[in-house]
Amino acid sequence: MSHLTFSCISLCHTFSYTQNGGTPLYVACQNGQKQTVVVLLKNGANVNLTCTVDPLSTPLGIAAEKGHTEIVEKLISAGAVINYQDKDGCTPLYVACQNGHKQTVDVLLKNGANVNLTWTNGATPLIFAGCNGHLEVVRLLLESGAKDLPYKDGRTAMSFARAEGHQQIVKLLQQYKV
Repeated sequence: MSHLTFSCISLCHTFSYTQNGGTPLYVACQNGQKQTVVVLLKNGANVNLTCTVDPLSTPLGIAAEKGHTEIVEKLISAGAVINYQDKDGCTPLYVACQNGHKQTVDVLLKNGANVNLTWTNGATPLIFAGCNGHLEVVRLLLESGAKDLPYKDGRTAMSFARAEGHQQIVKLLQQYKV
């Protein structure tokens, strides 16, 4: 048992990566292993270290993408950079919105995620949620002050939602007059 504990703790160091390029913390976040995340954080895992295969993704980003809300809360409490942007401008909030993870979006927003932060191409969390038909996520974003900012080609969340046939989202955006 002591060998297992030592092995787990030694994996927390900054430069320990698994064969797929993720740190043990990244992999635990990806797989929703909350207890493993807790142990790794208690033993010094770097909460903001990016994956080597996908250097754009942090443990918080992958947990948000997968909708592992309790893990997102643990990472934020441990000091994860909530508005971390990759080279294209993607943040944990974007991937949570894109995948319709309302509870995760709520936690990110309550902890300071920028609702109007844009990608380098002008995409916003509202565009991602609206384009993918996530009505309740769109509502949450609007309640948090999201603006219907234009994409690089001038289209907005409303025009994306309309093009995808998400009429309830179009009506909601009209109600909020964004």
